[in-house]
Amino acid sequence: MALTLVGLVPIVGDLAKFIGKRVVRGLALGSNLEDVLKLIRSLAPGKFEDIAQLKGLLVENWGKGVQAALERWNTVLGQLLNWANGIPDLLFSQQKRQLIEAIFEVKSQSDKMLSRAFDEIRQKIDDALDEIGRLLDPNRNLATAK
Repeated sequence: MALTLVGLVPIVGDLAKFIGKRVVRGLALGSNLEDVLKLIRSLAPGKFEDIAQLKGLLVENWGKGVQAALERWNTVLGQLLNWANGIPDLLFSQQKRQLIEAIFEVKSQSDKMLSRAFDEIRQKIDDALDEIGRLLDPNRNLATAK
């Protein structure tokens, strides 16, 4: 779900979803790393030339992407709560109350849980980019954000 939410933010979302879903699989399958880097570059033409610049782009934009995803999630929960509040009390009072309580429970925990999920995704992306950077660098140096 976190990959889907972060995907709501244009550049960060495209990069995160691509790296999260394809690059790690590609590394496991032994893909040509230059081809992987070309595919990553095609997602944001002109934004970066190497892994270090890509890491810098992610550092610069990650927080905005996470914030936008959390805001959208909370909007969806708010709309669901509005819909649940519109259910007639006469017909479904117990079910309505249970649904509203469940929505509040999800809302109370979701920001922290989604933030933790985004942190884990970010770490996996950083690890994958580090691995790609090491494999592309003849000296096997770690790519640091520019």
